Amino acid sequence: TKLEEDTKKLSAKLQELNDVITSTKAELKAAKEQREKDHADYSAEIEDHSETNYALERAIAVLQKQNFNRQQAEEALVQLSQSGSLPKSAQRTLAALLQMGVGDDFLSKDSPEAVAYEFQSGGIIELLKKLHGEFREKQTEAEKEEMNSRMAHEMLSQDLTDTIEGAERDIAYLTEWLQEK
Repeated sequence: TKLEEDTKKLSAKLQELNDVITSTKAELKAAKEQREKDHADYSAEIEDHSETNYALERAIAVLQKQNFNRQQAEEALVQLSQSGSLPKSAQRTLAALLQMGVGDDFLSKDSPEAVAYEFQSGGIIELLKKLHGEFREKQTEAEKEEMNSRMAHEMLSQDLTDTIEGAERDIAYLTEWLQEK
């Protein structure tokens, strides 16, 4: 009668609590799997950004080392005279020619020496620096997204765990109460 009716209600409540636990555990498992997937995506993205940033830094450094104009004849002759590939007589001739070129003749006084190669990659360096800045921003944004995702997952996990623990406490209390009756 009254006891049977209370027992049925409590049994229904116990089943409802078990269903809550089952569905909450499934939700917790799905959240964990999604978090692992998100973290793997983040790790791949950060690795990609890091590699890109490193490559851009190296490219900028290499180009900046080359950021000067090359003088024409004299430097080429100095390098040639110092190379071991020329015979000794040719090296002596080149050295004499270079020594003759040093002085105050009318040609060297007023005319600037022509540049063999004028560095023209300044625009490329600026473009690489801009790209580097953009990739650093993307990496920072990805790190913020990862931190927010991790925090949201931790909060959701805690909430779901609290729900499971609350339902388990209720089941234990109701089971104990039913056994007393």
